[in-house]
Parts: sequence; C-alpha cells; structure tokens
Amino acid sequence: QPLECQVPSTTAGLILDTTEKVIGYAETVTMGCQFGFIPTPQDPLVGTCKENCQLDQVLSCVEGNCPFFNAFDYSIGVKPVASLDAVPYGGSVLIECADDYMLSDEEATEVPNLHPDFAAAELLDYTSLPASTGQAMNLGPISGFWGRMSVTIPAFGWPTGETRPLTAATLSIPDGVHPPPSSKLTFSSSVCFDFAPEGATFLRPITVTLPYNTSQDPSRWRVGVYKYDPTTPNLWVEQPLLATGSPLNPAAGTVTAELRSFSIYTSMAFRLETVGGGGDTGNETDTGGDGDGDGGGSG
Repeated sequence: QPLECQVPSTTAGLILDTTEKVIGYAETVTMGCQFGFIPTPQDPLVGTCKENCQLDQVLSCVEGNCPFFNAFDYSIGVKPVASLDAVPYGGSVLIECADDYMLSDEEATEVPNLHPDFAAAELLDYTSLPASTGQAMNLGPISGFWGRMSVTIPAFGWPTGETRPLTAATLSIPDGVHPPPSSKLTFSSSVCFDFAPEGATFLRPITVTLPYNTSQDPSRWRVGVYKYDPTTPNLWVEQPLLATGSPLNPAAGTVTAELRSFSIYTSMAFRLETVGGGGDTGNETDTGGDGDGDGGGSG
C-alpha cells in the first residue's frame, strides 16, 4: 500500500497550498498562517511526507494580539473609551475625541465587492495601490504565505481615465465554484485572487504571478492560470501564460500569466492523458481549457 501522510487541514489559522486531505510519500505541502495569526517558526513552511507517514515539519499558528496603547497617537486628541493591554485580531476598540477636539473627515477605505458566487468565501488578505498616472506599478509580493502573489503593470499600461485603485483580495475557495470532473481540472492552490478594477482593459499586457502546488507531477498535470467564468461549462478558463522566459517557476512555486483585464483568478492543474498501453508518457491529448486569447473580459 502506498505511503501517505495526512494533511493538517483542521488546525486553526493554518492555510495550505492544496485542497487534498492526504499526500503521497516524498510529496510536499506548503503551509502558512492566516492573516492575524503568528507563525512558528516562520511561514511559508514546506512539509515533506516521510517514511513514517508523518510530515517532517508542521507549522504552528497562534492568534496574534495588537498592542493597544501603541496603536494611537495621543498627541492629536485620540482618547480610547476602554483601557486594554492588547486587542485580538478582528477585535474592535471604541475611541473618541478628547476634550477640545472634534472628529475630522476621514477617507473611506474601499471594501472589495465580491462576485455573488464567492459571497461565502473567506477574505484572507486585501491590499491596494492608488491608480497609476503612467508609471509602472508593482503590487506584491506581500508578506507571509501569500508573498508569492504579485501583479506587474508596465509603464503606460494603466487604462486611460481609470481612477479606481489597483486591488487584490485573497479569498478561500467556496463550494459551488469547483470545476466538474469531466473538465479534468483540479485546483493547484487553496485560494483564489480577486483583482480589480473589474472590467478595465489595460493598454499593455500585465503579468500576474500566482502560487501553485509544486508536488503535482508535471508528467501528469499541466499547471496554468485560470479565470473564473460561470458562463462556461468548466467554470474556469485557461489564460495565456508568460510569453517570454519560463512561466513556471518550481523553485519559487509560482506560475505567471499575461492578462489584459482583471477578474477572479487561481492556479489550476489539468490532468494529462497518456498514449499507448503502458505507463505515463506525459503526452497530452487535450488543451485543458477554452482560452479567450487575451485573458480579458469582465469578471
């Protein structure tokens, strides 16, 4: 019987680069901590399935606390209503203006407007940059487990007249968006990324780099970047990969695509067919997706 290791998928705060419950001998799983949890020793951490059917190392995620009194500049009239030593991630604190101070206008922070099919997804991370005025833009890599995600927009590639910011929301994969078995597709990541501004068409191709599961055998799986499109039979549509250089970086665990617009994207693996009556040959007999050419279209 093949050796297998259980993936620690139920540990609080732990995130993985795979949705599989078990992995085979010598296969690896990359572990990180959700936003608001502190990793021990550090993330990302790669665990390998060993002969004893155990991972050689497992990441520990401890819920973090924010130092309370260091979070405010008391010289500008901020006065906390409660006295606390620390506030847990996701917690809230009521503050008010001190005597002789009044509340000034504040700029609202944009909240991601998620696709209805992803309403049940967990928002794991969110980052943004102001709209470009012509210069090149780089979003990411960001710290922690999702540091392998990045977006590069070349100079003068930003849509003319577009004032909305560049944003990236890291989401869990909810039920209902999994491709059908007939598609031969499986997720190569446990998350997807909702990029905005939605519907904007870039003047020059942009590059988007996403994490993927490096333990998937390249002779049996073809990894790519896929866009969510519920109007298609497979729900996900393969996108053009980076035209120059190598789009797949096994050492970094990333795959890079060239896009013209933003939507919801993730890395997926297409199961390759084999020819002949013997074992795997790595020869594919299907394209694995209905690429839309420029990776465009609204999300």
